[in-house]
Amino acid sequence: MRRDQASLAQILGLNYAGDIGPYTCYRTKQGKHVWFLRAPPRSPASEHQRQQRLRWTTVAAAWRSLPGPVRSAWLTLAARSGITATGYNIYLAYSLHPDIAALATLCRRTGINPEDLT
Repeated sequence: MRRDQASLAQILGLNYAGDIGPYTCYRTKQGKHVWFLRAPPRSPASEHQRQQRLRWTTVAAAWRSLPGPVRSAWLTLAARSGITATGYNIYLAYSLHPDIAALATLCRRTGINPEDLT
């Protein structure tokens, strides 16, 4: 019996959607896998899209430039928190939408010194 890549991925428990290499893939409401060659954008990015991409790029660059101990503190915070997020995820969320009270609560519950995160 021959199986295509989509059904093989389903057997392996992979659920995918979005751009994978030169393809765009998704699942229909009926659960069928759809693959097609990725098409180039029809119009250039809007000013708002460029601003949002710049925000994400800036935060990612800031994460990469953090000193090792600070990055480790964010990773430890995530590991101790018991939530399904990485240190990078928490750093990203806090950088894009700073919530000092929420971060203070998370630090208090995990035993991380908030000063170690800066």
